Amino acid sequence: MLQQLDIQHYGLISSATLQPSTGLTIITGETGAGKSTLLGAMKLLMGERAAAKVVQAGARKCVVEGTFSVEKYNLGPFFIAHELDEDPIVLVRREVTAAGKSRAFINDTPVALKVLQALMEQLLVVHSQHDTLQLRSGAFQLAALDAYAGNTALLATYQQAYATHQAAFAHHQSLATAQKEAQKALSYHTFLLTELEKAELVAGEQEQLEERLRRLQHAATVQEQLTACLQHLEHGEQAACPQLAQAVQALQRVTDLKKSYGVLEERLASALIELRDAAAELEQEEREAVNDPVMLVQVEDRLSCLY
Repeated sequence: MLQQLDIQHYGLISSATLQPSTGLTIITGETGAGKSTLLGAMKLLMGERAAAKVVQAGARKCVVEGTFSVEKYNLGPFFIAHELDEDPIVLVRREVTAAGKSRAFINDTPVALKVLQALMEQLLVVHSQHDTLQLRSGAFQLAALDAYAGNTALLATYQQAYATHQAAFAHHQSLATAQKEAQKALSYHTFLLTELEKAELVAGEQEQLEERLRRLQHAATVQEQLTACLQHLEHGEQAACPQLAQAVQALQRVTDLKKSYGVLEERLASALIELRDAAAELEQEEREAVNDPVMLVQVEDRLSCLY
């Protein structure tokens, strides 16, 4: 039963409060007194679609709030199904902003408009001219039939059992979904583990392969430059090693004439040894710096696997 209706900034109404009696309450007035506006506010509370035009000019929003006593309405299953607090006094509120945005609340909990409509269908009945709206509702027809047959207690028991079944079914579905997700994760991580085991990773291997890849990619350039270096050291017409060897031989002929000549000869001989040793290593590097397309592909494939 509606105990109190509060209206703020709806249409032409700045503020109004209606407290109908437990018996018959009649609202009368001349045309334009505001009877239709009051009915419009009640329809807004029942879930009718709202537009910004219902907000009083200059107001930030309009609010329509109804207080209902629901002890005899058997609404327990409804509150359980929609996870709302059950209370013998229910506060229903509808707000519409000047921008046209609408919000609905049941006992100060935000709800979807369809939930508000489902509740209000059980709390308020509007009999319009030539049209008793609730008689068209299949839910009302079933409720009337159950009431006539005296099935109130049986219906409450069924609704409670059905709500329990639905909750259990939803939990089962949640567990089944979680199991599928876990199985997918297991398959994926098993695949990853297999790939890691097949890769046989070795510490430092990637860095070594990347260095080798660079050498293979530039093998022709490296070989060309090493050959040029050897030409300057050993094989060219003016190669450094033969020229230095001749310088050592020239000094050897006069070392007995002055002590410092012998010191210089030893230094040049030592430098000649270093140069020939470096030339030998360069020759080895030159032999190893070969263009090997097969090896290049193998190194690239292995690095791709590691990456």
